[in-house]
Amino acid sequence: MLTKNKKFIIFILIVIVLVAIVFLIYYFWSKSKKTPIEEKTITKITEEKAKGINYIEKENKIRFLSLNSFTFKELDLKTNKLSNLNYIPMYLVQDIIWSPNSKRIILKVKNNRAILSQQGYLLDKNAPDDTITTWSFDLENQSLLELPREIGGVEWLNDERIIYYYSKSFVNIDISKELSGSSLNESNFEGKDYKKIIDLDNNKFFGSQVHLSPDKSQAILFPETEGVGNNYSYIIDLKTKAIKNITEDKLTAAASWSTSGKNIFLYQIIKGENETNQKFDVWFANKEGVNKKKIDSKSLYGLVITNKDDSYIYIASFDKDNNQIIYQINSGSLDKKIIIDSTKEKDLVNITEIGLLQNNIYAVANDYLYLIKI
Repeated sequence: MLTKNKKFIIFILIVIVLVAIVFLIYYFWSKSKKTPIEEKTITKITEEKAKGINYIEKENKIRFLSLNSFTFKELDLKTNKLSNLNYIPMYLVQDIIWSPNSKRIILKVKNNRAILSQQGYLLDKNAPDDTITTWSFDLENQSLLELPREIGGVEWLNDERIIYYYSKSFVNIDISKELSGSSLNESNFEGKDYKKIIDLDNNKFFGSQVHLSPDKSQAILFPETEGVGNNYSYIIDLKTKAIKNITEDKLTAAASWSTSGKNIFLYQIIKGENETNQKFDVWFANKEGVNKKKIDSKSLYGLVITNKDDSYIYIASFDKDNNQIIYQINSGSLDKKIIIDSTKEKDLVNITEIGLLQNNIYAVANDYLYLIKI
């Protein structure tokens, strides 16, 4: 017959065993809920430091600016042959915008008279330091010319013409916004044969970036980031000139198109984030800016792409410890897989560009281009 003490000891042991079982069940359940990691083959494509990657799908080639020699180069991904295209005497290049046929380029360059004149690079001697100047470069005839400083955000309408935000405020910072002549314009790639598309309110649209839909029928415009609670983004129908505000809670600081053009990404400022290298909450929505789905937090602008039918999203983001991660996300279910984890792939840090070609991901990390087979 069991004594009271023995019964109590047995009861305690049973409780301990049950607690241990519950703990083990919870532990394995929580492990199963973590984002799965899918190991991928990673290859450095070239020893050239690269910027402004242009993906030529039909030819399975890429073009880019080599930061080693400031030469535009072409890499045949079938043969791995690297060819020089043209040297360009420019430094402090901020952005490279390729024409659809990859033969012309719009360059955004930060002006710095001391550095650029000393090194023999082209510069605008009349533009103040830190001004972003805009240049047009033709790879075939090697013509390089500066476009008017009134041009802000710019994209290619076709191989011959560009569309851009225009404001006299870029040249004269003291001019009133009412007199700045803010508008959305188009011209040829030399800035000539100009046509005004629509006048814009400079109080709303100052410094706007311009992003065309894949079918060139609509444009996303978003002005300079103003901080939490003061941002707007818009979609303009280029045929009807109708403008729609797609901002929610004045947090949507930027937007971009999906590959199909049927959907958009909205970048909302995270409250409390440092404005240097601003990170965003990223939402996936239809092209009307509704039916939003939050797909990620703590991503930099522009580091998100989709496959051709938008069924999968690829985004370079950060984990809670600020390690860079590339995720594959099912756009319907929002199921998420880790494609790249920088804690395991030490070379894939400081990711500045991602792209998709022949169903493989390409990422520029620490200025080097890597292929990630998926």
